[in-house]
Amino acid sequence: MKNNRILFLLILTFLSINILMIGGCKKTAVETISYKIGDTAQGGVIFYLDSTNQHGLACALTIQNDTGVVWSSPDKLNIPMAEDTSLGSGLANTKAILDSCTATYTAAYLCYNLTLNGYSDWFLPSKQETRLMQAFLTSRGGTLHSYWTSTQRFANRAWLLQFNGTWLYMPYNTKTNVRAVRAF
Repeated sequence: MKNNRILFLLILTFLSINILMIGGCKKTAVETISYKIGDTAQGGVIFYLDSTNQHGLACALTIQNDTGVVWSSPDKLNIPMAEDTSLGSGLANTKAILDSCTATYTAAYLCYNLTLNGYSDWFLPSKQETRLMQAFLTSRGGTLHSYWTSTQRFANRAWLLQFNGTWLYMPYNTKTNVRAVRAF
């Protein structure tokens, strides 16, 4: 009789533990957010999305300056780690510029140190990122500006996209507009 009682308590304990474990292992649904090109989200307006529609690039709603800024200081004539033109290279290019040039009046500095709409991870977009941004802005009929990219072309020159879609590689001391971008 004593053995039956012990067996009964063991079985009851085993069942109680399993019921608690099953109850504690419920899967919680993770909410995924899908975006569309043109959504005002992520601190700006979304102009590029990957195939999941959950990650991409957003640009600031307006330019970050009124009078234009230079790309780099005149004493920095070559920043070789800022030559990548591809999508996804803007942040690395921006960091390379800032590693070489600590001046606070440059396009890269302005973007990288920007806090806007609760976000502080902005950067100067690469040539390809700027092209996509400009195409989006053109399609929306907004006021277009010329923009610096984070992509160096030669020593003392970087890529600049004019408001009409023409690419120029301009001297670092040329003043033009900046529109910050962030990845999400």
